[in-house]
Amino acid sequence: MYHTTPSPILNLACPELSSVNETVFVAPHQSTTTYSYTLIGLYSGMNYTITVKA
Repeated sequence: MYHTTPSPILNLACPELSSVNETVFVAPHQSTTTYSYTLIGLYSGMNYTITVKA
């Protein structure tokens, strides 16, 4: 299941890209406590892969 939720990380990554449509995909990894955040900027076409352990 994919959930689109605004995250403060999005503001920390690209504060200048506020008027740009950005999609954040949250996918559960092998570990239930590990989530993979993929930030895709449609404006600059930048891909950010951040692995955060909760």
